[in-house]
Amino acid sequence: DFGKLKQAFIDFLHHLPFYGLAVLCGEDPVVRELLPQAHRAQLTYGFQSQFDIWASDVVQHQAKMSFNLHLP
Repeated sequence: DFGKLKQAFIDFLHHLPFYGLAVLCGEDPVVRELLPQAHRAQLTYGFQSQFDIWASDVVQHQAKMSFNLHLP
């Protein structure tokens, strides 16, 4: 059941050491739902400026990608 999977993810985050950092995809709606329950330092990433690390101006050039990376 999906509820058990979400709880397992929270349990996993709770096993991070107190000095650990959870690096999480902010684009995922389930991850965003669970963020308040993580109780560990968090860093989110994605394609929107609301995240800690985000990419903008993403362009594909044949087999390569280019983008601007925004850091906290």
